[in-house]
Amino acid sequence: MDDTHPATADELPQKLLEFKRKCKTGDYSPLTKFHLSNADYTRLHDKLEATFRRFDYNPRRQLISFRMPSKVHNLFVSMFGMAIYNKIREIGRRDRRAHVFTNSIDNVWSTRLSLIDGDETWERQPDAQFEHCDSRYPGVVVEVALTQEPKEFRRFAKRYIYHTDGQIKVVLGIDLNEDKESTISVWNPTFTPLQNGDGVEMDIEQVVRSEPFRDTNKNPVNGTLTLHLHDFAPDHLCHGCPNTPFSISYRDISDMMTSAEEHKWGLEREESPAFSGRVIHKRRLSDSSEDRIKAKKR
Repeated sequence: MDDTHPATADELPQKLLEFKRKCKTGDYSPLTKFHLSNADYTRLHDKLEATFRRFDYNPRRQLISFRMPSKVHNLFVSMFGMAIYNKIREIGRRDRRAHVFTNSIDNVWSTRLSLIDGDETWERQPDAQFEHCDSRYPGVVVEVALTQEPKEFRRFAKRYIYHTDGQIKVVLGIDLNEDKESTISVWNPTFTPLQNGDGVEMDIEQVVRSEPFRDTNKNPVNGTLTLHLHDFAPDHLCHGCPNTPFSISYRDISDMMTSAEEHKWGLEREESPAFSGRVIHKRRLSDSSEDRIKAKKR
C-alpha cells in the first residue's frame, strides 16, 4: 500500500490512523500490510507500540504488518503453549538433574524479537516462544498460520534461525484449517565443520514437512511431535542437564484445535449474557460513579 507521511513528528500516517479506526469497529483482515520507511518506523516506534498490540517490520521491503488473530487462533496458541510448558516442568519434577534448567524456561508468548542482519533490524512477534532466563533469544519459536500464510513459514524459519546464528534451535509452523487438513512443520539449524577447520557452516533443515495432525473430516491423525530439553536454550546453558525428549501426540494437538473451535462457537451462540434468574435494573454509570469505585478499591 502507498506510504502516507505523518503530518507531525509524533503523528501516525493517515493510513495507520484509518486502520486503527477499523480495528475498533471490527472491520479488518487477519493480516494487513502498509509501506513505512525505515526512518518513519524508527521515529514512530514507541507510538506504534502504544497504539497496536502486534506488528512485525521488514526493513528490507519497508513493510509493517499487523496481525489480528482470531479467537480460535488465540485459544489454540494458549493451549499448545501450556502443553509444552507443562511437559518441561514435569521433567524437572521427575529428574533433579533437570530441575534448575526446566525452572529457567518460560513461555514469553508474543514478546517482540529483534533480529539483527548487518545494518538492518527485523522485528517479529511470534505466537509463542520458549526462552531460558539467561539467553538472549528463545530456543523454540511457534508460528500459527491463522495469522499468516503457511507458505511464509520457511522464510520465517530461515530468518529466525539465520539471524540468531542458530540460537533459535526449533521453529514450529502450525497451519490450522477448519475445512481441510491441519498440519505441522518443524525446522532446525544444521552445522557442518568446514574442511579447513575454520568454524562451521550453518544451514536450515525442515525435519517435519507439513505433516497432518488432523484430517479434512476433523479426525486426529496418528503421530507425535517430539522435542528435547536442549532445544530450549543455547548449548552453553545446557551443561549438566540431560537432553530428555518429550512428545505431544497429534491427537492432543487436534483436540486443542477442536476445543478452540467449540469455544468460539459457544461464544457466538451466546452473544448476550445468559439470564441469571432475576430481573436486574442498572443505574446509568457516570464518570463520578467510576471515580467512587476506584476510591473504594484504594
